[in-house]
Amino acid sequence: MTGECSLENMRTLCVACHSEVTMAQQDERRLERVQAKKQLKIAMKELGNIRPFNSTADEGGDKQVAEEDPLFINVPGSVYSRNEQ
Repeated sequence: MTGECSLENMRTLCVACHSEVTMAQQDERRLERVQAKKQLKIAMKELGNIRPFNSTADEGGDKQVAEEDPLFINVPGSVYSRNEQ
């Protein structure tokens, strides 16, 4: 990534060459950041359009899903249990 100092990217440059190379690297990194931001915006927009897999179009769908859920356990006296009347 950026800022790594290893033997592969080490070289001796004069001041003028160093300035040119540094500016070119900055431009390259700037373009990468701009592209990454665009991709992030697209990904976030796509995430905003996704509905949960268990969501339904009508309001009563949540109750129906909860009643059919095999993990739903009716506990007498619990606030979370529905009164079956």
